[in-house]
Amino acid sequence: MTVVEACRIVTMASTLSYAILERPRPDQAAVLQDERGVHSLLHLADTADDAARWLDAHPHRSARIVPAGSPEPRLFTYLQDPGHGWLIVSGADLAAAGMTRAEFSICSYVSGDCLALEEDCDMPLFLKRLDERGIAWRLREHHTNADAPVRCWESNSASEARSAARPAQT
Repeated sequence: MTVVEACRIVTMASTLSYAILERPRPDQAAVLQDERGVHSLLHLADTADDAARWLDAHPHRSARIVPAGSPEPRLFTYLQDPGHGWLIVSGADLAAAGMTRAEFSICSYVSGDCLALEEDCDMPLFLKRLDERGIAWRLREHHTNADAPVRCWESNSASEARSAARPAQT
């Protein structure tokens, strides 16, 4: 028996639109496949036992079974070069954490809507806030042997205003 699987990748600029017609019930189980940080739904079963039977009959590499109603953890890129590391977050990520750029140091970098949170102080502060808010997260590590591109971004100058507003410590 020959099986052909076809996938179509659609760019963000596509004019296609999608609608959610029905949400999974809380008692259902999803079989997900994780490939290079991308999660694909392979099968939606009525129960976790049904999902396990389906997966036994249709083995897939990197597949896992999760409750269908559980949110997927937010995936962040942890970029590292030989000298340092940064967590790449968007303005929407900051808003979800209830934070602003002003809460982070000048050691973090900014480019458009993205913020590269330095690994020693700013990154742990952000991840702790996500934990406090019950937002699940995962890291995808990316290492380069050259200087990371974020080193060319602007320093997080919003923190300068925060520092200037603080009373001097004596």
